[in-house]
Amino acid sequence: MKSLPLLVLAVLLAACGSEPTKAPALTAPKAPLRATTADPSFRAATICLSYNRDLALAQAALKDNPTSDRLQRRLVNVQKLLKDACP
Repeated sequence: MKSLPLLVLAVLLAACGSEPTKAPALTAPKAPLRATTADPSFRAATICLSYNRDLALAQAALKDNPTSDRLQRRLVNVQKLLKDACP
């Protein structure tokens, strides 16, 4: 009976000592940083696309509810943004 706890202890020690070592995880190389001076025409084009989408949404919403002051102000503001940001 005294040999059972010793046997259990020996098995546990053997199990703990034989843990496989894990290989280090592979990581992708870091991407080089982009230049801080981006092409302004690309940036302007992206902004213009976004503002044009907002303008179309505001116009569609205003067609559904033509008496809404909030929607009319939104339409005017988006048109001002387009005029200012897009040549």
